[in-house]
Amino acid sequence: MLALVAAFVGGGAGATTAGCTATGVCATTSDRPDAVSASSATTTRFVAEDTSLANHSGNKLSLVEFHQTIPPGFTFVKDSLGACTATTGGVTCLNGSILDGQTVANTLVYQTPVLAAGTEQTVTFAGKWCWAGCEAHNGGAARIDSIDVSEPTTVIAKSGFDATYVLAGAEADLATGGAASATDSLAGTWTIPGQPNDLPATAKEKPNPPGFQACPADGKLCRSGSWFGALSPGTASFTPYSRVVYTQYKSLVPSGTTAANYQVVYTPCLPGDDPAHPAGCEAVRLPRCTSASDLRCTEFVQKIAGGSYRVGVRIGSHNGYMM
Repeated sequence: MLALVAAFVGGGAGATTAGCTATGVCATTSDRPDAVSASSATTTRFVAEDTSLANHSGNKLSLVEFHQTIPPGFTFVKDSLGACTATTGGVTCLNGSILDGQTVANTLVYQTPVLAAGTEQTVTFAGKWCWAGCEAHNGGAARIDSIDVSEPTTVIAKSGFDATYVLAGAEADLATGGAASATDSLAGTWTIPGQPNDLPATAKEKPNPPGFQACPADGKLCRSGSWFGALSPGTASFTPYSRVVYTQYKSLVPSGTTAANYQVVYTPCLPGDDPAHPAGCEAVRLPRCTSASDLRCTEFVQKIAGGSYRVGVRIGSHNGYMM
C-alpha cells in the first residue's frame, strides 16, 4: 500500500519567530529537514538553517550582519544569498542595509557530522542578527541593535531513516534499509534526480497510526504494515520526476494478490502531518503509469523469489508515504 504526504508550497518548515525589538524588527529561524541523517564514509548529508530579519521599525537598518556558530562536526557549505563566509567555528554574513518594510531571508547549508551507527544527537545552531555596528555599542545601553536566534537540529544515524537537504542539480538516493525480510518487512530507496532548486527530502518507515483507515473502502485487497515515507515539505513538483522503489515482505501481502492486481494506495497526509487534517487524509489507490505525463502513479509491480513484492512508484507531483 502506498501513501504520499502532501507537500506544503513555500520555503521553510514552519519558521518560528525568534524575537522582536520594541521598534518592530523581528527575526525568524527554522531548519530543513529536521531530523536529518548523519553523513558517513560513503554518503554526504546536508541540513539547511533558514533565518530572516524583517524591518518594520520605520527606519532603515544599516550594516546588517548575521553570525552563526558552527556546531562541532558540521561543515559550512553555502548560503542562498552568497553573503556569508566561514571561519573556524563560525559563519559571518554581511547583508548591507534593509529599508523599512523589507525582509532579508537567507538559508545556510551545512554538511552533517559522522555519527556512530544506531545513534542520534540534537545540536543547537546559535546565531545573532545585528545592525548599526553590531558589537560597537555597550551591552548595557538602552539602544537595541541585535536579536539572538537558536535552532535545535536532530541528527540521526539509524536504519529505516534517511534525510538530507538536496542541493539543486544533485541527485540523491535515500534508502531506508537493505533487503526486506521477516524482521525488516519493508525497505526501499527514493531516487531524486537533479532538480532546479534545493529541497529537503526524507525517506522513512512509519507504522500505520492506530485507527487510521489505510485501506480504501472499495472491497479490494490491501497490504498491511508500515508506510514508506517519501517526504519533501514545500515541494509541489519534481522535474524530472522522482522514483520510489520498495520491497514489501511476503508476510504483509494478503492471499490472492498478484502482480496484476497489486495496487498502491496514496493519501495526502497521515494523522499528525497536517494541522488542517488532524485525523489524516483519505487513502486512495494510485493508477498504473500509462504515459510520460503521469505525475503520480505506479510504474511497476514484480513478485520476486520467495513471494515478496518489489514496487516502483513515480512521484512527479507532491510526495508522501507508501506501504
